[in-house]
Amino acid sequence: MTLSVKHKFQSAIPDAGDPNIVQPSNWNDEHALTQATATILGRVSALTGDTEELTPAQARTLLNVADGATSNSTDAFLLARANHTGTQLAATISNFSTAASLVCLPLAGGTMTGKLNTLATAAVAGAGLNIPHGVAPTTPVDGDIWSTSAFGIYARVNGVTKAMVSLDNASQWTIIQNFKTSSTTAASIRMPHGVAPSSPTNGDMWTTTAGLLYRINGVTVTAMTTTDAVATFSTQVTSPKVIGGTGVGSSLSLQSTSGVGATDFINFLVGNAGATEAARFDTSARFLMGATASVAMNIIGTHPRLQVHGVNTDTTTIAQTRWETNSVGVQHYLNHSRGAAVGTHALLADGDGIGSWISGASDGVKFIDGTSIQAVADGAQALDSTPSAINFRTNSGTTATSIKGRLTALGQWLFGHVTSIAVGATSNQVPTLQVHGLSTDAQATVYRWAASTGGATLGLFKSRGAAAGTRAIVASGDTIGALQAFADDGTNSPAAARIQFVVDGTPGLADMPGRIELATTPDGASTVTTRAVIDCRGFTSLSGSFGRGAPVTKNADFTLADTENSIIVTKGSSCVVTLPSASLWVGREVTIKTTVAFTTVSASSNVVPAAGGAAGTAILAAVAGSKADLISDGTNWIIF
Repeated sequence: MTLSVKHKFQSAIPDAGDPNIVQPSNWNDEHALTQATATILGRVSALTGDTEELTPAQARTLLNVADGATSNSTDAFLLARANHTGTQLAATISNFSTAASLVCLPLAGGTMTGKLNTLATAAVAGAGLNIPHGVAPTTPVDGDIWSTSAFGIYARVNGVTKAMVSLDNASQWTIIQNFKTSSTTAASIRMPHGVAPSSPTNGDMWTTTAGLLYRINGVTVTAMTTTDAVATFSTQVTSPKVIGGTGVGSSLSLQSTSGVGATDFINFLVGNAGATEAARFDTSARFLMGATASVAMNIIGTHPRLQVHGVNTDTTTIAQTRWETNSVGVQHYLNHSRGAAVGTHALLADGDGIGSWISGASDGVKFIDGTSIQAVADGAQALDSTPSAINFRTNSGTTATSIKGRLTALGQWLFGHVTSIAVGATSNQVPTLQVHGLSTDAQATVYRWAASTGGATLGLFKSRGAAAGTRAIVASGDTIGALQAFADDGTNSPAAARIQFVVDGTPGLADMPGRIELATTPDGASTVTTRAVIDCRGFTSLSGSFGRGAPVTKNADFTLADTENSIIVTKGSSCVVTLPSASLWVGREVTIKTTVAFTTVSASSNVVPAAGGAAGTAILAAVAGSKADLISDGTNWIIF
C-alpha cells in the first residue's frame, strides 16, 4: 500500500555526488508505508500516539459491530422472511389466532368432523396423504393408522392390529394368513410372470417364464422350473440338511438349464453367504476345483474331466488315505477298453495305452508334457491274460515326451530302447537289465561318494536256492557270475570275451574258495575258450602263447621304461642303466643282454649279484653275449 506522504519542505537542489547516499530527489519523493495483510490503520491505545495496525476484531470494536454479526447484503435479502431465524409468539401477530382457528386442527388430540378429501397432484411431492414412518403405538385404539420403516402401514380395527395389504411387495404379515380358493378353477395365490428383480433381498419370491424363484441367505434359488414334470421339492431341516427325495431309493438330480445352454454350469458355493466358489460342473460336464474355466493340459488341447487348480501346496494337492485294520492300501485304477460304448468290453491291441500319469510344464503360453509314466498293452490280449508294460517318458527339450525306459511284461528293464534284444551265439539269452545307446552313453557306471577307502562295487550273487530269498549252499565248479562282451555278427550276438567267477573247491560256512577265468573267442568260432585262470591258491595258469613285449635295443645310457622288459645293449662303451625303484615293481622281471665287450652297470647300488651278497652296481661283465635276468624283491633287483 502506498500513501502520499511527503516532506513539507521540498528541495530545489539537483542530485549530485555519491548515488548511494540520500539525494534531494529522495527527500522530495513520496514515502512507502508497509502494512500487514487484513489490517486497518488506526489507533486503539489511549492518548495520542503513533498509528497502529488494527486486527478485524479491533476494527469492529471501534465501529461498534459485534463479532459474528450478519454480513451486509441487499435489502431484498435482508427483508425476506425466509432468511430470518428465531421464533415469534403467535400472540404478537395481529389477527393470527382468529385466522388459524378457522383452517387448522390442534397439534394433538383434535377431532375433525366431515369428510377428508385429499388430491394427489402431479408435483414431485404430490401424494394425497402422507403418514411418515414412526414408532408403533404401545396401546393403539380403534381407528389408529400408523407406519413404521420396518413393517409398513398398520391400522387398528375392532381391537385388532392389522397390516394393510396391497398388491405390491411392500406388505408384510406378522401372523399366519390363510388363503382359500373361491372355486375349483381359481388359485389360492397367483404370482404372474414378470421380470426378475435386479437386486433381490432375502425373502423375495417371484416368477418368470423360467419358473418360481426365491432369495434366501443372499442366494437366488430356483424352487421349481418349467421343465419339472412333477413339482416335488422337499427339505428336511435336520442335522445335516437333506434336500432330495422322500422315500428309499429316491434320486437327486442337479440341472443347470432347461434349454440348450453354452455357458451354463452348476456352482458349489461355501463361506459367508456363498462368497467362495469351491467347485463347479461346467457346460461340458467337467468338474473344476479352483478355477471357473477349463484349462488345456497339453499341446493338443486336452481338457480333463477332473481339474484341480490352485496357487499353493494345500490347494493343488490330492491325497488318498485308507484307514482300515488290514494289509490292503489305497488303490487308483486306470482302465481302458476298446468297447465303443460305456460298459462295453473289447480287447486292446498290442501297444495300446492303458493309462498315464503325466506332469506338464508351462512354456509361457500353454502346457507341454514334461514326464509321464505310461501303462501299455505288451503282447496279445486274451480272456484272463492282459500282459502289460510300463513306459517311462521324459521331455528332452521338444514339444513331446519320448520313452527313455521300459519295464516289460516279462520283468525286463530296458533303457534307451522299447524292445528287448536277445544275446548269445543263437540269441537264446534275454538279459533282465538292458542299456541301449547310440554313443558313449551306452554304459552303466556305479558311483560311490564317500570320505573312506572303500570304492564302488558291482556285485554278482549265486545261490542254489530254488526261489528268490531261499538259501542253499553252492557246489564246487558252480559259476557265480560272469562279465561277457557280446557283438553283433549280423544275425546273432555271440560273446567275444568273458571274465567268469567260479566256485573253486568245496564251500562251507564262512569258507568260499573261488577262481577267476579269462576267456576269449578264437577267430572263426562263436564260443569263448578259457585262456587264463587264477585259482583259489593264487596260482595263475595260462593256455596259449605268452608275450612280454618285443626286445628294445639301447646304444646309449638309458632309463628303463615301464613297458620295457627285454633289453639288448649295443653301446660301444660301458652302459649305465637307471632302474626303477624296486619297491614299486615287486616281482617284475627284466632281461638285459649285451652284444659288445663292455660292462653294463646300474646307476645306483640296487643290484644283488647272482652269487648273493651286498647290493652293488654290476649287471653284465665286459663279455659279448652276456645276459642277466633281474627280478624285483621290493628292495633291490636280484640277478638270476
